Amino acid sequence: MKKLLLIILSLLIVFSLSIFFTACNKNTADQVIEYRYDGKTGYVVDEEFGNGGIITKYINGEASDTFAIDKTSVNNFSTESPAYAYWNTTVDNKKLEFPYFVSNKATDLPVPESVGTGIYLYEDIAYGDKVHDDADPESRSDDSSQIFDAYVPESVKNGTDKNPHVILYVHGGAWMIGSKSTEGADFCKQMASEGWVALTMNYAMQDANKILAGNIVKDSSFTDMVGDVGIMISYIKGFMKNNFDVDVQSICLSGLSAGAHITTLFNYSLGIYSPIKIAFQLDIVGPTQFGDIGYRKFIDPYLKYNPDTADPNDETDPVIAALVQRLLPIFFAAFGGIDPEDLDFSTDNTDALWEFADQFSPLCYVSKDASPTILAYGKLSATTQINDQVFQIVPALWPEDVSTDLLVPTTCFTELENALEKNGVHHVGKLFEGESHLTMNNSAESREWIVNQVKAFAELYM
Repeated sequence: MKKLLLIILSLLIVFSLSIFFTACNKNTADQVIEYRYDGKTGYVVDEEFGNGGIITKYINGEASDTFAIDKTSVNNFSTESPAYAYWNTTVDNKKLEFPYFVSNKATDLPVPESVGTGIYLYEDIAYGDKVHDDADPESRSDDSSQIFDAYVPESVKNGTDKNPHVILYVHGGAWMIGSKSTEGADFCKQMASEGWVALTMNYAMQDANKILAGNIVKDSSFTDMVGDVGIMISYIKGFMKNNFDVDVQSICLSGLSAGAHITTLFNYSLGIYSPIKIAFQLDIVGPTQFGDIGYRKFIDPYLKYNPDTADPNDETDPVIAALVQRLLPIFFAAFGGIDPEDLDFSTDNTDALWEFADQFSPLCYVSKDASPTILAYGKLSATTQINDQVFQIVPALWPEDVSTDLLVPTTCFTELENALEKNGVHHVGKLFEGESHLTMNNSAESREWIVNQVKAFAELYM
């Protein structure tokens, strides 16, 4: 039963939700008017806000009018550190909201450790104030602290390279487990060996045990996770300038699985407000659309299953159906930071469920302004051997006409490719035959391809 719970947990977490973002039809034809804060630099951070700030009105994607603003016309803005919030103002007879990210903490640089030829690791640097104390029984795990590691080449450490490329990597782990020291460490070390400064961060996460017990931790929604990405990005510029005399103008934003989801969601939905320009995005096996047809084919039969009225020939597993129907509202509430009683998911109307879920899908925010993107995904065949015992049963749970890497349908890859193509966004992507969700970014073939694509995109966009 424990293994079954782990399997269901692994599959259901992909459908976790928040109440922060706008709906999937954000970029549809009826959404023709848009307002953006351009200002001095195109984003709001520290004291730069309000120095000649300009809001531009766009109609059908074309700039039509501008409005000058200053601090006296703005509400709910603070330069306290660190912060991720909204400021609002009224222009054109409309009340507008804009996100901002502030981080002006003083850098406390630790003594570096040599972790390879010409590579130095600066560990456990705080980018925010949420640094948890394990001695406090009420404290969250250090895995959810606002801390990061920096892998720095010797040429940057000794000051001979003043213009290195910078990549921020966010780990996976189903938004519940993992840390900056897990799968991202080897990747960051390799990028540092290529001359990059590679940063890997912890972020707010949920507690899987508490969720399975039905306890909702409301301070770790997708809003908090995406917010931590923004706060971390705002911290990078001062960190690099103060410690290595490097003026960072752009970064590569990257992640794997859950980390790919929240970084791509940040990029596509909030990237125009990013404290540092996102030159391009690296998405490794991220769930790009929660309402993906592959997920629907898997989950809908369980949502609609009613043991009292089911056809005797219905092969739907009633145990899994009961778990799905019980756990989905808990996941939704936990990641949305809302009361489970406010969620009414009728098993007779799964369309409404998926429409709601797509509020948190990166795919639904793709526009012509999206960053160039690298996509790396796995694809298993029916004969692929799964070594991990916990996940050996997972392939049999998926419908036969849905191809996956174990946890993410390949349609998440193909549909995002289609959306990027439709919007004229430069992208490259590859499905790695025989690679599972558990092995992507670790095999020699996938790692070599990913690193080479990152270096090629850097030549074009950094």
